Amino acid sequence: MDGGHARLRFEDAWVRQLTAVHFASSAVCVWDGGRRVTVEDCRSLDPVSELGGYRRHSFFTSGQQVLFQRCKAEHGRHDFAAGYGAAGPNAFVDCEAVDASHFSGPVESWATGVLYDNVTMDGGGLALTNREIAGQGVGWAAANCVLWQCTAPVVTCREAPTAHNWAIGCWGQFVGDGHFRACNETVKPDSLYRGQLAERVRSAAPVVRHEPEERPLRTQDSGLRTQDSRLTLADGWLTAGGRAVAGGRTGTTWWHGSIRAGPAP
Repeated sequence: MDGGHARLRFEDAWVRQLTAVHFASSAVCVWDGGRRVTVEDCRSLDPVSELGGYRRHSFFTSGQQVLFQRCKAEHGRHDFAAGYGAAGPNAFVDCEAVDASHFSGPVESWATGVLYDNVTMDGGGLALTNREIAGQGVGWAAANCVLWQCTAPVVTCREAPTAHNWAIGCWGQFVGDGHFRACNETVKPDSLYRGQLAERVRSAAPVVRHEPEERPLRTQDSGLRTQDSRLTLADGWLTAGGRAVAGGRTGTTWWHGSIRAGPAP
């Protein structure tokens, strides 16, 4: 995570029905150059790494207008996390973490406008908080963020200076001086994200949840289309239709040589 280099800028992108197995870092990571990105029906399973640094941040964003929907993580660390100065709005909706070793929430300085909506944590917790000296001095990580109808062993919500944080209709044990409403109670709408979406498109029709259907990988190679062309990972190779799928290569920089990217504006 080299904060000193310019990020590729992209928008109106999506990641769908991806399963990451034995990854060390993130299954899906949207950097600060990303905008209007949807990540849905993705899974992070059986990560292989130490529990430290930026490893096991299963679904991570430092971008803007990023939606993570119906994503699942197992054995992660900060499974649903927002990064340094993430401008938001960003949303994690109907996401689940199993056997989490640490909390989900903003993990770097002053991420704003993050919504956790119907997020369920088995282990770890959910936190909108001041991380103080953690992470080389993150300080306040969350500002103007919302936990809506979430479940976690511990729900931490603290009031940031010049900003607010809310925990509404959440289930668990509660810590902090933020705005807590309807603790251990259900609230309406069931989903703040879907409620606001329906209002925005001027439609009161309910959103029907459905299981994602398998979709074959589209390819220009007509020979692949006659076979099973789903993308699979086997013995460290991505294959489709019995053939290896090759692409570019990029390195992973665990340590970028500086303690902090700089003071939050």
